[in-house]
Amino acid sequence: MMSLTLKDFSPFLIFLLAYGCSALCSEGCLYGRCDRITGSCACRDGYFGTRCSYKCSEGCFFGRCEKSTGSCACRDGYFGTKCSYKCSEGCFFGRCEKSTGSCACRDGYFGTKCSYKCSEGCFFGRCEKSTGSCACRDGYFGTKCSYKCSEGCFFGRCEKSTGSCACRDGYFGTRCSYKCSEGCFFGRCEKSTGSCACRDGYFGTRCSY
Repeated sequence: MMSLTLKDFSPFLIFLLAYGCSALCSEGCLYGRCDRITGSCACRDGYFGTRCSYKCSEGCFFGRCEKSTGSCACRDGYFGTKCSYKCSEGCFFGRCEKSTGSCACRDGYFGTKCSYKCSEGCFFGRCEKSTGSCACRDGYFGTKCSYKCSEGCFFGRCEKSTGSCACRDGYFGTRCSYKCSEGCFFGRCEKSTGSCACRDGYFGTRCSY
């Protein structure tokens, strides 16, 4: 019969023989002990799961959670069943409703969770808290003032809802977003259609050929 020596065993097996199966228990197991077959154990504070292998969320009060599911009471600034989500930076004082994340918005933010910033085109950076609509400062248009008036608009100003404007020389179109052709006399053209008088060497309604 063949005899075995320590060198015939793997280092890992020697480790298990020396220290027992407790070496495989999760760090979350109370006293480092677990069932030798399944690995299940009683969890120490801050861990959950059958084998206590998951950490409670940093959003849980005192870092503690329900041992089987990980659910917990949230500290300020967090929400969700496991308090694993942070309230939006747009929430007043960084606080939100613990189950949904909804909150009252501070100036400059909108949406149910105040997770959207008001447009830079809004007066004083403020907007309606639920929709984001606002009064536009000069140079912007649209419901949320998120569009810039065309560079072709006089003084960079335009109609606040549509973006239409009076064109400065060299531009045409409802929003003055098109440049007159280089073939137009003095670079000027009719403000609505772009038609113009052609300089030598050019032809066509807009002198573009």
